[in-house]
Amino acid sequence: MQIAAAFFAATRSGDLQELRSLLAVDVIVYADGGGKTPTSRQPIVGVEDVLQLHASLARIFAETMSRMVRYSFINGLPGFVTI
Repeated sequence: MQIAAAFFAATRSGDLQELRSLLAVDVIVYADGGGKTPTSRQPIVGVEDVLQLHASLARIFAETMSRMVRYSFINGLPGFVTI
């Protein structure tokens, strides 16, 4: 779960250099707002576009921090659940 914790910290603090170190060059982001939050219907592909997304999200998190519910395995990989 260390990688999930590092990812959560980097995305919430806006530390894009740390986030870059955690991502593969060909990273793909699929979003799911659980029916409560609008998300992109198209995946976001590539490290630069994903970093740009997280830079935008960091500004939102600075104003309204999401709350960690728990670390968990999601589709067999380390992840986390927030609200």
